[in-house]
Amino acid sequence: MSALQFDVPLSINEALGDVRSDASETNWCVVCWDTPDSLKLVDQGSGGLVAMKAVLPASDVAYGLLREKFTWESVGDVSAETVKFIFVYWFPDSGVPLMR
Repeated sequence: MSALQFDVPLSINEALGDVRSDASETNWCVVCWDTPDSLKLVDQGSGGLVAMKAVLPASDVAYGLLREKFTWESVGDVSAETVKFIFVYWFPDSGVPLMR
């Protein structure tokens, strides 16, 4: 039995690193299948959830990573902020190939 292998391009690893880095303005990236055994980077950017939603494909599954900063607590001039990472699994209502 052979092991399942698929190709993850360097651009995807770099995009994920940018999303995870506090030094980068990039706060989201979207990845989808290119061929049955390889992935491709759809897009990345700094517009948050609104920009990320704009690039989600209408007829295929996609995966995304989003970095959001939230204010946990704010008292006077002092506020506690936290960063959360959100994994997105996009499955549109229709048009998805059967094998996906």
